[in-house]
Amino acid sequence: MFTGIVEDVGRVRSAGLPRVEIACGLAGLAPGDSIAVDGVCLTVTGLWEGGFAAELSEETLARTSLGRLAAG
Repeated sequence: MFTGIVEDVGRVRSAGLPRVEIACGLAGLAPGDSIAVDGVCLTVTGLWEGGFAAELSEETLARTSLGRLAAG
């Protein structure tokens, strides 16, 4: 069960799997940071002003609902 603190609600900007891009208002992110997306911990692999990107492994896609993400 997730027991962390929700700091922001993001929006899927792009879901060109296995890469997902999330638009959000989080400040101070760095590559390697861990962020929960729909309860799944993802590692930040890319940044831009206003969001981050993460890569989804085959195992993550097989065991979670993240493979059904769509932009918007």
